[in-house]
Amino acid sequence: MQRKRITTLLLAAISTIGLMFALGTPAMAAPPSADGNSDVSITAADGYFYAWTGTYRSGTQCRWLNNSDDWGTCRNAASSAENRGYVGGFDDVRVYWGTSASGAYKCMGNGGYWLDLTLCVEKFDVGSPGNGQCINDNASSHRWASSC
Repeated sequence: MQRKRITTLLLAAISTIGLMFALGTPAMAAPPSADGNSDVSITAADGYFYAWTGTYRSGTQCRWLNNSDDWGTCRNAASSAENRGYVGGFDDVRVYWGTSASGAYKCMGNGGYWLDLTLCVEKFDVGSPGNGQCINDNASSHRWASSC
């Protein structure tokens, strides 16, 4: 009898986990935190910083393993971004208003993401020019940093 009960409980747990994966995770819809960073991404770290021309990781995707002086097709066109850098050392990203890491910047912590920059919650907040402006369709370059 005890063995049958354990087997039933185990099957119920496996079914629940399977249902969670089938329905997807709510993490993509997480609201931004007070500092403009959403909760940590559920996507595995791969060492890259990503930007997309659409919200919620849609549209044209750009990605960089190292610093970038000019975002190319994503320059002044990004509406979502994500930091999938590896933890340790230079794992935060400073997103800059101008090319070659010039002008104001906003720092995104390791594992952070901005899913909908069109809401203008995330703004450049250090340096100038560009301080106080929305990051949406306004970012041009980035640098990996040891802290935010």
